[in-house]
Amino acid sequence: MIERQRRNTPVSPVDAHKALADPDVATALAAGRKIEAIKLVRQRTGLGLKEAKDLVEKS
Repeated sequence: MIERQRRNTPVSPVDAHKALADPDVATALAAGRKIEAIKLVRQRTGLGLKEAKDLVEKS
């Protein structure tokens, strides 16, 4: 239930971009592991799949 509430909570653009700067996310992106990066962004921000995917692909 808490996880569901968290995913419905809006994430500020600053928080979303901080997730991209996370060392684990940056390493995954540098290695071309976009799916792993998307999963990490979702875990750190609570974004939905589409939002996290769009964020990772724009980076």
